[in-house]
Amino acid sequence: MFVEHWDKTIMISARVSQILDDAVHCECILSKEYEKVELRTFPKLLMSNINPLMVGAPLKIKISVKAGSTRTDIIDGKGLGIEEEFKLFDDWNELNSYINKPAF
Repeated sequence: MFVEHWDKTIMISARVSQILDDAVHCECILSKEYEKVELRTFPKLLMSNINPLMVGAPLKIKISVKAGSTRTDIIDGKGLGIEEEFKLFDDWNELNSYINKPAF
């Protein structure tokens, strides 16, 4: 049995933010420590195993790299606690909307 070796693999927690005809925009947590979320776009075909594919669906994105090759695996994130990871960011954004409004 052949085992493929990857030089580096990263796992990213994400959720679907927009679904287009041929692409899916996802909010990806790049750093919990620095509260950094970035919007990334993936081919819709990569999401064909997510059922139902809908806005807000949690995902785990696995990106593996080695010389001359990159592999992206999309994993259904239901039950992996990804919703809780995003709760901090959602709460922060809601708080910011109050902070940035005039008090009068």
